[in-house]
Amino acid sequence: MTKNKIKAHLRIFNRASRTLSFVALLLLPTIFYSQASPKPISFKDSIASFSQLQLNQQQRKYFYTDSLKVEIINEKMLLDIRNSKYTDDEVCDAYTAIYFWKANVNDKRGCIAMAQKALEVAEKIDAKRRIALAINIIAFCHYSLGEYNLAIKNYTKALKVADGGGDEFMSIAIRSNLADVKIACNDLEGGINLIHEQIKKIESNKIEGTQQFLPQTYASLTNAYVLKENLEKARYYNTLGLESEKNSNDVLPVTSLALANIEISDGNYNKALDILSEIEKNRNKESFIEATVSILSYKGKALFLKKEYSNAIREFKKLEQLKNNYEFNSFQLQEVYRLLAQSYKALNQEDQSLDYFEKALSTFTENEKIRIELIGEIASKYDKVEFEKEIRDRELTASKKNYEQFSSLQKELSSLQRKKRQHEYFLIYGAIVAACLIIAFGIWLFQYRKSNRNKFEALLTQVHEKENRFMEKNKSLASKPKNGVEIRKETYEQIITGLQKLENKRYYLSKECTVVNMAKKLRTNSTYLSKAINDHFEVNFNTYIHSLRINYAIDRLKNDTQFRSYSIKAISAELGYQSANTFTKSFKERTGILPSYYIRKLNAQKVIG
Repeated sequence: MTKNKIKAHLRIFNRASRTLSFVALLLLPTIFYSQASPKPISFKDSIASFSQLQLNQQQRKYFYTDSLKVEIINEKMLLDIRNSKYTDDEVCDAYTAIYFWKANVNDKRGCIAMAQKALEVAEKIDAKRRIALAINIIAFCHYSLGEYNLAIKNYTKALKVADGGGDEFMSIAIRSNLADVKIACNDLEGGINLIHEQIKKIESNKIEGTQQFLPQTYASLTNAYVLKENLEKARYYNTLGLESEKNSNDVLPVTSLALANIEISDGNYNKALDILSEIEKNRNKESFIEATVSILSYKGKALFLKKEYSNAIREFKKLEQLKNNYEFNSFQLQEVYRLLAQSYKALNQEDQSLDYFEKALSTFTENEKIRIELIGEIASKYDKVEFEKEIRDRELTASKKNYEQFSSLQKELSSLQRKKRQHEYFLIYGAIVAACLIIAFGIWLFQYRKSNRNKFEALLTQVHEKENRFMEKNKSLASKPKNGVEIRKETYEQIITGLQKLENKRYYLSKECTVVNMAKKLRTNSTYLSKAINDHFEVNFNTYIHSLRINYAIDRLKNDTQFRSYSIKAISAELGYQSANTFTKSFKERTGILPSYYIRKLNAQKVIG
């Protein structure tokens, strides 16, 4: 219930209650003396002898300024009722004052309980306005809690009492509230038409005191047109509402909040946020909780639509923290939880998103879930026209919006749960594949390392036994000419002998060691040299030189710790290679392992030449 509507109902109550002369109030005993030194008198003691009417006046005095004193006054009235100190009229007034306070502090259930008690007494004394007022408050509390079926039922009952007693003032108040329920149930046309009827009655100025309803009525009309996506009419009626708000002492600027709603719906999010900041800056302290709830709700929605999801979450979390101080209706909580869920979803925080979708669904009462299930069954059996008729005939209209909300939330939750399951399956299958790959890699690595160790050990054995299959001489020095190239025996032997001398001098380590340069040193040509090497060593010239260099490297690395400390690039230069890559490739081809691995293993075994 808004503060504005509580004030409006209080005014109704004032018209129904008996008056107390101001002079009598001035004569109330407020100071007590003792024979000893003066002692401070507690507020509870100061009102101990007050009548019910005096207590009512005190309650209204502190209604928005001192909740502790109001609670003390309420306790005193309840105690006096138990002690049978009041007449039936006074009992009714006391319960009425208390239920207004319960509504003010958002204790909706407590308000309903007190209003029921007031209703019993009002019916006993046949006080029509008090009966209508109590039922109206009960209906409003059910509406505020999102219990629309009970709200409609009680508003209809209250309207019957007001119309039966010819109370036009109460009739306008109840019909305005009933229009809000219709709008909340998505019966926009019904709600709008009902509001227009009440505005005509109010603006006729025939019914005293109804002008106070205009700001809230125009705000409701504005929000209804926003829901209809008719922003032109929404702005028109909001302008009228803002004008009526200037002459109002309402504690909550409902039409200004409705303007923020228009700007959000029109995509002007920054403008809406500016309006809300202005309201927040100028708000009346009396409306702190309710204003805070409204401001945070609109702020969060604007930031969500701006896709500033982290900021939206911040505002909605502030709202969630108010749950202990403010009794949200189910739709308010659903909206907060739904937007929180969607914000977390947009940030790919699936666990938090699922949590808030589930919280949104949990806001539906068990009774409402039964009605939702029934509507679902009807929807599955009938076409659209018959569906609407069945809903009306079974008095399920008020639950139709709940059904739509529930279905939408369930759909989003199911989609997210399905996505999460798929993600979990993917992770499981991915983990299995990864495990298989790791095992396969481990097996391969083990085999690879074993192979490298074998190659390394074979290499050490070869060095130890001074095996050199590339340098092993042929038993026969006879040339075996190929491709028509023939070398005389003397020339062939001269080349092989010369090669042995150059090997001993380690000419193969020189960067100048090419087939042309070596042929010159041996006083032959490159063709004969290549032919002799091919026939004698069964390899070409390049392989012959690489073999000599790699054999030298293997032996020297094994025996020379200083040489092992060189970089691969420095070692390759020492061996006559132009680049480290060429050396590494030749070493790997010759031995099956990398030179870096060979050096590492030698260092690990602390081999000393």
